[in-house]
Amino acid sequence: MKLLMTTLLASLMWLGLTEKAENTLTIKVSGIKNKNGYISVALHDGSSDFPNGEGIKTVSVDAERGTVEIIIEGVPDGEYAIALMHDENANDEFDMDANGMPLEGWGFSNNPEPAMGPASWSEASFDVEGDQELAIDMVYLNY
Repeated sequence: MKLLMTTLLASLMWLGLTEKAENTLTIKVSGIKNKNGYISVALHDGSSDFPNGEGIKTVSVDAERGTVEIIIEGVPDGEYAIALMHDENANDEFDMDANGMPLEGWGFSNNPEPAMGPASWSEASFDVEGDQELAIDMVYLNY
């Protein structure tokens, strides 16, 4: 009986230690120029195709001029990066002109300075260890 209790207690302790935390990310996206289309946020964990892939979690909300709040729940502790876009014409694509310049707004976690090309993983990545609030500024070239 004593062996059974010890085994049961050890099993419960092991399960508690291996359980991953489930966190909530609250993302405040500001600088949205109009209410056309929607704002789409992709959460990447490094193994996904950052920043061009869909990420491990994607959330979209209707665009509002100014600021919107987007909530992503069920995020385990770890390292992540966020890529977002303002799909103004709601065609599910990040539209570019003939020269490859963005026609729609975008943003990345940590708000790296816009450069020739998207942010790198090292510029946009952040650690999650508990619920977090993030602020991301939308960037437009044709503002």
